[in-house]
Amino acid sequence: PAMKFSQYNSLLYVSDEKSLLYNAMTDKFLALTGNNNSLFKTAAISPATIKDVNPELFGQLCENGFMVEDSTDETALVENLIETIDNSDDFFQLHINPTLDCTCRCWYCYETHLKGSRMGPTTIEAAKRFIENTMSGNPDLKSFDLSFFGGEPLMYFNSVARPIISSAIALSGKYGIGLHIHFTTNGYLLNDEILEFLSQTDVSYQITLDGNREQHNRTRFLPNGKGTFDRITSNITKALARGHRIVLRINYTASIVDSLKDIMRLVECIGSESRKYLRIDFQRVWQDPKGSDEEEETLREKISAYASYAKRLGIGASTRACMDAVRSSCYGNRRNYALINYNGDVFSCTARDFTEANRAGVLSENGNIEWTGDSIENRMKARFRNSACHKCRIAPLCGGACRQRCIEEPDNLTECYHRYSDKDIDNIIYDRFDYMFLNT
Repeated sequence: PAMKFSQYNSLLYVSDEKSLLYNAMTDKFLALTGNNNSLFKTAAISPATIKDVNPELFGQLCENGFMVEDSTDETALVENLIETIDNSDDFFQLHINPTLDCTCRCWYCYETHLKGSRMGPTTIEAAKRFIENTMSGNPDLKSFDLSFFGGEPLMYFNSVARPIISSAIALSGKYGIGLHIHFTTNGYLLNDEILEFLSQTDVSYQITLDGNREQHNRTRFLPNGKGTFDRITSNITKALARGHRIVLRINYTASIVDSLKDIMRLVECIGSESRKYLRIDFQRVWQDPKGSDEEEETLREKISAYASYAKRLGIGASTRACMDAVRSSCYGNRRNYALINYNGDVFSCTARDFTEANRAGVLSENGNIEWTGDSIENRMKARFRNSACHKCRIAPLCGGACRQRCIEEPDNLTECYHRYSDKDIDNIIYDRFDYMFLNT
């Protein structure tokens, strides 16, 4: 059959002698050197030319998706992949906010904290029933992820999270469904009693540090002004020693990036057995303004160097390099997802303020969610409608904006939601190559 180049190819120049060819649909790289490199720099390059000049290379390109049959609708393939993954019935993720109160008040937090808010007995019982209804009513369900968010989800642990988790453990055994427990927490309240209880199940945490001790304590402190760095890092060490998995999210801005070397020194002190349970995720605070192109490149190189060093220590590390927003779709994009707030309001995304105006439904006492109108179906139709996404060479990695953003910006159907330039896209691909092949 006649062949064409995939629209998801990117050719990245490494040097005059070397180039990298990447295909976002297959997530494959091909190093081009010597004559092959020269061949791709030829203006009149075509599949037929490559087949005539180098049949072996032609076969590699076809085998790895760099060439596809001329009749292939690649945009439809991406759309089908997104819909298949986001509508999968074998997995359900439930977020629960035990409270919207928090032990800290970080300057960049997008949430409006509500002092004294707390999930009551009626909502707790309804949440238990929802978990049972979900497990018993979905024959294809294989795994259930129960995640606690907030606010600080370890507040009121014994009266809210603990009974829900105990019920979920019993139900997962009853219905033969895998159960994973997760907490997005600042880690300050993660004491020995909680760690002991959670050791009976598969548990993980996302815990955040905001730079070294000095920088962190300026951002994440108690109402009395006391810093939290020492206690949080001590609790992280205790959890790792028990084999609990932790994603250590390191929030940074351009002004504090150099302080992260102090965190890496602390990481060095973690025993080799504990390191396998740790993963570091470097995330730039979204309010941090961008600098010049040169400053941004320097910042990117520094973060990449930290990530590479962590990998050399045997610790997983990620930056934007691990972008795979289609195959590893955000829970908020999936049909089988819900967030139950402390008051029984239900939401479809964690990255928004939990107000009545933003809710997508309510939890009834019988454990069913009463969704507002067509909120679920409208949400599931919102993604990948942007014509710019259909033309983008990393569409199979990015998938366009999340469904929440597509709903909020319905008129943005011709421009990249992320405002990526060609250079931004190249950097994403370079970083993905680094993540997949270097310092692992």
